[in-house]
Amino acid sequence: MKLNLIIEIDYSGSLESLTEILEDLLADQKLTTSVLEIIDLDDE
Repeated sequence: MKLNLIIEIDYSGSLESLTEILEDLLADQKLTTSVLEIIDLDDE
């Protein structure tokens, strides 16, 4: 199964650390990501 997942998170750390956290979380659940895209909504 392939899903697109959109999550809005209020996070005060860096985008790099958030990416690492999300990749680790997904890996712990035996999920793989082909593309992990993070968009900073405060910059828009």
